[in-house]
Amino acid sequence: METITVALPKGLSLKNAKSVLESLNFKIVETFEETPRLRRRENIPNETTQKALEEAEKLINDPNTKYFTNVKELIASLND
Repeated sequence: METITVALPKGLSLKNAKSVLESLNFKIVETFEETPRLRRRENIPNETTQKALEEAEKLINDPNTKYFTNVKELIASLND
């Protein structure tokens, strides 16, 4: 399944947008309204979590990071 995420134009309600897309035979999988993080009262990461997130970002962007497409590849790498 291919998906698309859109931001509604100002003045167009989510309900109307869904109606239009459904009339064009789009399947609506999920809808959500984004609100500012603090207004949603989500937890803000502590220092340890923030460092872990930064490390993960570095690994993602490092071309030398090993990636595995299945468990067999991972196990084979551990056995090397």
